[in-house]
Amino acid sequence: MTNNEVYADIDVVDENNQLTGKATDFFDLHNNNLLHRSSQIWFIEDDNLIFQKRGKNVKMPGILDASVGGHVDTGESPEACAVRECFEEVGLKISEDDLGEEYIFRICEKIKDDWFENEFRHIYFIKRDKFDLTYNDEVEELVRVPLKDLKKFHSKNLGILFSEWSNEYYDFIFSILEKKFNIKFD
Repeated sequence: MTNNEVYADIDVVDENNQLTGKATDFFDLHNNNLLHRSSQIWFIEDDNLIFQKRGKNVKMPGILDASVGGHVDTGESPEACAVRECFEEVGLKISEDDLGEEYIFRICEKIKDDWFENEFRHIYFIKRDKFDLTYNDEVEELVRVPLKDLKKFHSKNLGILFSEWSNEYYDFIFSILEKKFNIKFD
């Protein structure tokens, strides 16, 4: 979502990922360190992982992130959120059946003085030979990185294209790629 959009209500959860309420203000959610859910999809195309370079008008502009992702709205499942975000951000229509196995990563980091990232990330991978993708102003560009070079690319660009707080998260992603997709990193 852009900085100028009205945000939907977002479910707040407890340490067991169970609903406890909702936040009606996106900024209040992050400023007050409220635990919530997000969904992310990573696209594997041929031998590349596709990153979204965040648009100039969204939070953390210019940072590389999952192929698509966003907050789970109130009453929405993580799977439905992933399907919605996929169409909104890159114009790709998928179904929940396309998502495959779900991985959950808990992140709780202070990004800056008044901004916390405190969420359960529901993560999915979709592998295809070719993706036909378009994108809106939330996305500056889609960046394809050869899977074998992924770890080197990440460490070389830490603090430049990747947020500095993302190491543990990306180690989790690398581990899934190694185990599920038999990726061998250089």
